[in-house]
Amino acid sequence: MAKQHAAAPAADKLPFHGQSRWAQIEPFVPFSRETARKLELQGRFPKRIRITERCSLFPNCELHRWFADPAGYRA
Repeated sequence: MAKQHAAAPAADKLPFHGQSRWAQIEPFVPFSRETARKLELQGRFPKRIRITERCSLFPNCELHRWFADPAGYRA
């Protein structure tokens, strides 16, 4: 449970509109990029938007939905 509370301050630092790279959201997510990828495939983490072959962005509004309720989030 403590890890879920650690993500709460992200809502203040991450703009509601726009998109963010993994490096920008990593400090607020309590697990690794690979875990995020697996959760994304299950529909339990926001889906990334592929910009180029090497660049993906996450929609900030979906990240805020996830931060508000990580256990109940569904993409």
